[in-house]
Amino acid sequence: PACKTEINQWRQQKPWLESVNAAITAVNAEHYDSAQVYAQRALTIDRRAPYAYTVLATVASNKKDYPTAVAMLRKAVDAASADTIYNDARQNAMYDLGNTLFTEYDAATGADKATLGKQAIEAWEAYIPVGNQDARVARAQAAAAQIALALKDTAQYSRIYAAVLANPGKYGDQAVLNAGVIATQ
Repeated sequence: PACKTEINQWRQQKPWLESVNAAITAVNAEHYDSAQVYAQRALTIDRRAPYAYTVLATVASNKKDYPTAVAMLRKAVDAASADTIYNDARQNAMYDLGNTLFTEYDAATGADKATLGKQAIEAWEAYIPVGNQDARVARAQAAAAQIALALKDTAQYSRIYAAVLANPGKYGDQAVLNAGVIATQ
């Protein structure tokens, strides 16, 4: 326990870095089986960084295994929340989580649809206040509003734009305009 800092530095040296980079390269080349192997190897070495989890989420999404993709993205968000060095990875994972839940919601039927819709809205509501890319924040607002409207959940609907209207200077024109449009609806 006294050597935790030193051990953590060693964990993220060459073997881990090469595994993560190979996983990312493989997933970008759409070699999903290889990406999964490399990501699992990276997680064997170090489970505290978010990158391998996001690769596994991408692999699962491409196999249309949305429950696994959601689980991996939640792990990525958790891992990225542990250190501010991962802020970009955290925001990306949060955005991807909302997108994945929206995709799963869109394909669902029956009672599952409402449950997944609420989970997607929660994911988007968590992302919107921390998102730093205007187009993504606007997309998150629109997707969440679409679900809330379909679920006839007016309380949820008004929370979607609240963060942007409370602090419009933090957001770009697209997100502020989108918040205004959603608010008027």
